[in-house]
Amino acid sequence: MKSSTLLMSLILCLIVADVYGNDRQNEKRLKDLIAADARKEPDPRNSFVSGGKARFAGYIKGYDPKQDHSNVTGIIYTSNEFTREDAPYVIEPDSTGWFQVEFELNAPARPYMNIGKARLTPYFEPGLTTALVLDWEDWLANRNKSRDFELTKSFFTGATGRLNNELYELRKIKMENFNNREFENVEEVVSCLTPARDSAIRLLDKALKQKAFLPLTHQLAKNEMMMDYEVLIFSKINAMKYKKAQVVDGVYMIMASSDSIPRGRYDFIKAIPDEPVITASVSFSTFINRYEYCDIFSGSDAFSDIMDDGFIKSGLAETNPDLTGYIELQKEKFRNLGNAWSTDSIDHLLKASWDNIEKKYPNIPVTFKAYQKIKEWNTKASKLEQHGLQAGFFYQTALVRSLNGLLNNDKNDFGQSSARIYIDYIKSNVLTWPLLRDEAESIYASRFENQGYVLPEGKATDLFRKIIEPYTGKMVLIDFWAIWCGPCIHGIKELKPEREKYKDSPDFTMLYFCGDTPKDRYEQLVQEFGLYNSVLLNDSEWNHMRQLFKFNGIPRYVLIGKDGKVITNNFGYTRIFDNTGTSSTDFEKSIEKYFVTP
Repeated sequence: MKSSTLLMSLILCLIVADVYGNDRQNEKRLKDLIAADARKEPDPRNSFVSGGKARFAGYIKGYDPKQDHSNVTGIIYTSNEFTREDAPYVIEPDSTGWFQVEFELNAPARPYMNIGKARLTPYFEPGLTTALVLDWEDWLANRNKSRDFELTKSFFTGATGRLNNELYELRKIKMENFNNREFENVEEVVSCLTPARDSAIRLLDKALKQKAFLPLTHQLAKNEMMMDYEVLIFSKINAMKYKKAQVVDGVYMIMASSDSIPRGRYDFIKAIPDEPVITASVSFSTFINRYEYCDIFSGSDAFSDIMDDGFIKSGLAETNPDLTGYIELQKEKFRNLGNAWSTDSIDHLLKASWDNIEKKYPNIPVTFKAYQKIKEWNTKASKLEQHGLQAGFFYQTALVRSLNGLLNNDKNDFGQSSARIYIDYIKSNVLTWPLLRDEAESIYASRFENQGYVLPEGKATDLFRKIIEPYTGKMVLIDFWAIWCGPCIHGIKELKPEREKYKDSPDFTMLYFCGDTPKDRYEQLVQEFGLYNSVLLNDSEWNHMRQLFKFNGIPRYVLIGKDGKVITNNFGYTRIFDNTGTSSTDFEKSIEKYFVTP
């Protein structure tokens, strides 16, 4: 008995010594890594200009690999808010508890990050290491709790260490969210939310005065508070818009006109700085999405087929008699709108004139498409000014974000030549931040130049190739889904006819990757939906697939070519709505440019 007890004590001592040795080794490793950073303190304004690599590194103090650590793998939900591209990265500690992730970051950011199910939102900056010493007992206490991580013994260190510790200390000071309250008008929203915001800011100011916080902590904490206020107002405005929406010809329509918006409705936007430092707010992603689609930018007058003098004045078209004659005919048509006979006669002349222009000057129709988008965004800028807002960083970001939808929408026939003219123009005349010009160029390249890519070598690619090996030589559409995702389940049901049609195809198959789902429930749904090609991934495998195919949200559709290259990591199929508002798929039309049905 004594020898057994002695043996157990010896083993325990060896484990403790091993853990302690790992901690000492990782502590030195982290110090050396932090020392290698070129800059020693955060500077969000400089980093927005420079961009580059960011790093998250650290170790789990007291980590015992012999204990249950199946859920230690984490993920950073990074994204490029200017191009709408997700870029999550897996956090996977090694046997000593050490973790290190390096990733591209174009601007300061505070993305969500999960370790287990516990959540953190640390500050990251290009060119710096955000370092975390994560206590094993802290992680065990938080691993299965979907909430903000409790840093009891854990702490951030390095160049961003003090900033992150201070921001974490202030995180619980938030304004009331009014989730369950409905409002009748914007004035009521603002009159209710503004006092709540001011009250929260007073609490924040009080906390900031209690000790010497960094000036950047003051700035980011207040920006975060103001951003929460902006997002909440936008959310309440949207809720009111949808509540008052109407069904027109079977289609759900939001009836809004930018002309009817009273001046001052969007004055609340002025409360936050319209400049790049705001990207370092947790809510920036939500805010810029709401801003981009706010009803200041709506209204049919922003979109016009009219060719006016501005087309020539913009420098996009050379003056010639045919072009000036066509413009004069359009002016004549509008002078005679009340005369049906004259209008009809002019329409015939316009058509003949345009046919002549297309034959003699084939570059003009291409250039005019670019000009239409330029005019649209000039109109949006003028509407902002009418509401007392500037066409600054928010406006330019919204413009760049719109490029993805413009260039990847097959319906609008906005081809490569028009896109080149349009992007060159906005880079020279609208976009004042170099990063935004670079992002506009990258969107163009991803649409017209980078057609298909080879997966990078590594653990995730090895796993993926092993799974799809039985389908070598086929084109594969992969659907990433989970049981809790309503749109995922809807898509699975919606594509059942196509799934059955291609079940035995020698050239094409549909494959389903499921994550974040209990095995028993997964097996039940596979049987229910007839998912003959489906794989259940564990948490680590699921996170690696997210990183490999760059997605934060689901459903996500990835199309793999017969040669194994990724044709697109964000495939979308067309939905057709009938006059009752019911949708149906046009799957074959969506995929025909990639695949010819056998």
